[in-house]
Amino acid sequence: MTTLDICNMALSSLGHERRVTDLAAQTKEAALCSTWINAARQSVLGAAFWPGLARVSPEQDGEPDGAFWRYPAPCRGRALRLEARAPDGAPADIAAQDGRSLLLGIPRASFRTMPDCEDPEEWPPAVRDAVAAELAARVAYALTGQRNTAADAREAARGALSRARADAANLTRRHGERNRYADARLEGAT
Repeated sequence: MTTLDICNMALSSLGHERRVTDLAAQTKEAALCSTWINAARQSVLGAAFWPGLARVSPEQDGEPDGAFWRYPAPCRGRALRLEARAPDGAPADIAAQDGRSLLLGIPRASFRTMPDCEDPEEWPPAVRDAVAAELAARVAYALTGQRNTAADAREAARGALSRARADAANLTRRHGERNRYADARLEGAT
């Protein structure tokens, strides 16, 4: 899957029949997609720590044992989300020491980052759907000129992001487990 595929998924979700074959083309669709695809990607990827894309990587910077851990400059600019974690997995307080690095007051703490991954092939399928829905929400009004379509697209983007988060957190029922809440709703409906 490519960025063009994501753009065409977004356009088709709006009921638009024209496809984008090149983001540099001189069409309204291509101009809107090329303008908003990066913002849509960053919005969705920065919304959670997606499995397979998030990294946990502490780096010791020549400090003596028990001193501060330093996460160097690569996290700047390319990390859409950054969280410090204590050795027990709990969130840790971050103290900004200077513009090039962050220091932690907890020995052996780590950082979890959500990198800005531009290749849709590396995203989980639910994240691809969420990015396409977010892009559709961002271009809907400019493309169609209809507020209702734009509002529906925004609601669809929220739903797609919620489904992707639930899928990433493994909140969906799998492997034949009974879902007592769904069963109760079915019993109440009869």
